[in-house]
Amino acid sequence: MSTFRFADVCILLAAVLLVVSRPANAQTIVATGVTDPSDLVLNGSNLYFTDDTATNGAIDAVSTNGGGVSTLATGVGQYDNEGTYRAASSIAISGSKIYGDYDSYESGPVFSVPLSGGSATALAYPEGGTFLGVSGSSLYYSSGFQTIQQLPLSGGSPTQNASGIWVRAPVADNTGVYFQNYYGQNIDYFNYSTHSVTTVASGLPQNTGPVLDSTNVYLDLPSGAIDVVPKSGGLPTQIVSSGNALAASNGNVFYTTGNNVEQYSTSAKTSIQLATVANGTVTSMATDGNWVYYSVANGNAGQIEKVPVGLTTPAPKTTVLSVGVNWDTDTQNVLRGDVAAANVASAFGQFVGAQNTQSLRLNASAGESANVTTMQNAIASLVDASNPDHLKAGDTAVFYINTHGAYQDYFLPLDQSIPGPDASITAEADPNHEPNPPSSLTRTTTADGQLAFGGASGSRVYLDDDDLRAMFSGSAWVDINKLFLIDSCFSGHCIGADDLSSLPDTAVITSSAAGESSDAILLPGQGVYGGAFGADLVGAIDSIYASGNPLTFDALKDGVNAGAGQYAGQLGYLEDSDNPVTIGSLDPQTTVAGGFDWTVSVPEPTSLVLVISGILFCAGRRRRDSSAA
Repeated sequence: MSTFRFADVCILLAAVLLVVSRPANAQTIVATGVTDPSDLVLNGSNLYFTDDTATNGAIDAVSTNGGGVSTLATGVGQYDNEGTYRAASSIAISGSKIYGDYDSYESGPVFSVPLSGGSATALAYPEGGTFLGVSGSSLYYSSGFQTIQQLPLSGGSPTQNASGIWVRAPVADNTGVYFQNYYGQNIDYFNYSTHSVTTVASGLPQNTGPVLDSTNVYLDLPSGAIDVVPKSGGLPTQIVSSGNALAASNGNVFYTTGNNVEQYSTSAKTSIQLATVANGTVTSMATDGNWVYYSVANGNAGQIEKVPVGLTTPAPKTTVLSVGVNWDTDTQNVLRGDVAAANVASAFGQFVGAQNTQSLRLNASAGESANVTTMQNAIASLVDASNPDHLKAGDTAVFYINTHGAYQDYFLPLDQSIPGPDASITAEADPNHEPNPPSSLTRTTTADGQLAFGGASGSRVYLDDDDLRAMFSGSAWVDINKLFLIDSCFSGHCIGADDLSSLPDTAVITSSAAGESSDAILLPGQGVYGGAFGADLVGAIDSIYASGNPLTFDALKDGVNAGAGQYAGQLGYLEDSDNPVTIGSLDPQTTVAGGFDWTVSVPEPTSLVLVISGILFCAGRRRRDSSAA
């Protein structure tokens, strides 16, 4: 296992580097001297494309490695009723033939051309329709602005498969055709086998074009934005605010923005620039998952170019789960952990993105059992394979909780104890069970630490820190980085041989030693009490974000210790045993070797944003409260 060294690594809560931009790869020219190339199709080691002029339609081919361009067919087109030449478009390959149609709703034919070259053969004349695709021994096309027809490739009469639909912008995979239905403006799916038509996404603007990979439909919107929706259907999610989607593969969509060829990765949730086109306009793209091929129209100086795919391996990702317990029914210590949790989530969201943060509010009045179950379910969801955004090996979790803390025999008289597995310490004790207690009362204890999840003053119900550790101990958490920042009274109990710090790929920072209480303060501008460390954490993150600097461990540590949230506290710290570090005025309570290496390799980054990684647990009280922490 690699070692977590805060002193050696410039990233504090960062396991992920999201690439904002990088130098464009040097593109390779595949073909030159073509006129108006478009409709790129990749088949084996060859690219096929249309190369039309104002008076002639042609279909050409070239090797993906470059070389001479072969013209397979010419004269593939006809003049429409207005005298405009309509040339070959929307080509697809099946078996030994190229199929396509003329770019016209008039009675231009659906045609085929031998893959080896030759004349175009008309197969059907779908007035008010277009070529859709080939599957097995059948060809499919739309007709009459309302039907989908199936035609045997061997010849014969067509069979109507579906009606009441006007197919626009069709794109086919090996199971069927995705298209915008002009009647209703939905993105619909026609299944070759069942002939059923189902809606994938509804209520979209006119002229929305779909682009496909194996799992998603990417929606090229007329506004310039790009949305994504699963092929199974659902609500579209915007992933690119400005671009023209032209190809997709393996969770990546390739698009143009101005003269740039760019890639968006749905797993890394970021875009990178792949290439810049010096002259001309990109008209189409194709990809094999390793290369992106694109056609450039530039008068008689058109080209076919290629560039390597950028994010071939998903970048590690970070998720922040921020939990707070609302103690507004408590008669003595009204801690608003839910407000503190929302503040922390918002602060981290500036770096990780709001879509990667979740603020979970728990009400103490709901009871310990219900609250623990809710939190446990939220934690489990982070690694649940049925969650499309679940964490995988190499990813990092951030978890924050603000609530009261104690240890198992805190509330007992000094002559009673609960033996536990922790190292023996001298700890602050509850004075309520002692006659005439001194101003400072302590006890020796080996008991486990606890976090409160329900009840009220004098009757709070606590969760042992070992139970919390168990929530992160399953096989699904293997190789997932975990950083716990714990802001609670006696939070140092989470550092120990059988505590959170003993989990693999884990580091821990606590707000106090195992034997000391922590402070809560009036949260700036909000008039409620929350963990002082959480307030400084927010203040430090906000300050770093405002400065435009990356969020590093040293910057965050310095901000917290300087009282960025109007409080300078004492912090316990789990550090690599070979290189202990003091934060604030408190030495590490336990130095445990282990942790994880936050270094992540990203291809040729030039502009990076640090994505915060870790797990935060915060709990606090006013230091001089006489009841439980």
